[in-house]
Amino acid sequence: MGKYGGMSVQFEGLDKLFRSFNVSKTKARNETFKAVERTVKKAQSNSKSLAAVDTGYMRDHINTQPTESHGDVITGSYESLASYSGYQEYGTRKMAAHPFMRPGTKQAESFFYQELRRLLSV
Repeated sequence: MGKYGGMSVQFEGLDKLFRSFNVSKTKARNETFKAVERTVKKAQSNSKSLAAVDTGYMRDHINTQPTESHGDVITGSYESLASYSGYQEYGTRKMAAHPFMRPGTKQAESFFYQELRRLLSV
């Protein structure tokens, strides 16, 4: 997770997913890894488009982290490195929230499932 704010997408229970598709476990794992990578990039793009822009610093510093695979857990994440990102995302007692990370991630959710269906169809 980022120093100032980030979102992490973690998909667990891959064995159950692999069984639901008629593909080998290796192919399913590799394609799921690709789907997570693409979904994180989609979430990053969404969040950048939703970010409040004054100087463009916050938007320009929403970065992805390398996708990781540890056994049956594949994790992809992205973060906003602007020190004021949390204030924008959640607001303060003097300023309304202007969420951009959570909605960006939520918008990418359906993309993940579409990618899995596309990549794992045989």
